[in-house]
Amino acid sequence: MKQQDFRIGNYVKYVDGRIGTIEAGIGGSKIRVKLAHSSLTTPPELLEPVYLSKEVLSKYAVLVNTVSGTFRIDLPTRSEVLFLSLKEVGNGKPYFVDLFSFGTSKRIRLVHYLHDIQNIVYCLTSNELQPVSAK
Repeated sequence: MKQQDFRIGNYVKYVDGRIGTIEAGIGGSKIRVKLAHSSLTTPPELLEPVYLSKEVLSKYAVLVNTVSGTFRIDLPTRSEVLFLSLKEVGNGKPYFVDLFSFGTSKRIRLVHYLHDIQNIVYCLTSNELQPVSAK
């Protein structure tokens, strides 16, 4: 992955499997990542994106259809009823992201990584994606 694909706040995976959020250093030779109980500063090539899976999505979205593998993320807005629908293309494949508003839908894009979902949510609402339990 290229550094320009990430922003501060995005989830990334360190080479040892630990997942954290980028705190600083985008565009530099080192990136600071906040982990569960500590932080680390590392070259960007030791970080990778978090691939989407049912397990990862279940932390940030509600499974609404087990047959189709469709998840829903309600978006916090003041004036619209918005939500994202994430439908699995196939096992281990990317997800289609559709935006729903007042009964209409628009396919936004195909996504592979958690930071893609984070960036879509942030662009639409100016709010960070929150775990389901924190909503």
